[in-house]
Amino acid sequence: MAEVKEDDDAEGYNVEMERNAMRITGTVLCSMILVTCVLLVGCKRGPRAEQVYGRASNPDRKVRGLPVIPDTWVERGGGYQADWNNPAHADQRTTHDTMHTYKELLLDKTGNPRQESDYYQSGKQYHGRFNTHKDEKSWEEISITYDFQAAKDGKNPWRCSICCGPHEKRPDGRPDGELTLEEAEAILKEWGLTRLNY
Repeated sequence: MAEVKEDDDAEGYNVEMERNAMRITGTVLCSMILVTCVLLVGCKRGPRAEQVYGRASNPDRKVRGLPVIPDTWVERGGGYQADWNNPAHADQRTTHDTMHTYKELLLDKTGNPRQESDYYQSGKQYHGRFNTHKDEKSWEEISITYDFQAAKDGKNPWRCSICCGPHEKRPDGRPDGELTLEEAEAILKEWGLTRLNY
């Protein structure tokens, strides 16, 4: 009788070991499938913005009336966004000078250019609508954005704004800071800059 009990215990132990082995194998297999899926999805990256519409697209920028990316500018970013920065803006000796500071490109989910923005600063500080404290000041900056879809649809592709300074208030009922392209270019001229760099 004792031998039968030992055989039953051994058989039960073996069954339990097999179940545990099956669980472990199932868990390992599921983990391997999950890791494989994550790796495959992670490896399928969309186009990088600087490759889709980087310096090689400067001739198209000229056709569209956009500033080109100078060879000396430093590229940052990747994926669906890229920036090109004026090295003078990164230099502590000239960072607050009047200049075209940087260009930003955003792609849509299909990898086509969605919008491109250029930023210019006057080198002056003013209290602006985004400052929360009365003593707080911001650098006066104009952003000029080109919307590729609006251009494709035959609409005005330009959106321009200024963040603070004497040109921020709009006397004609438009929201403060909103500018037309012509107004933005006139202000840049006052600052001694031109929108186009060619």
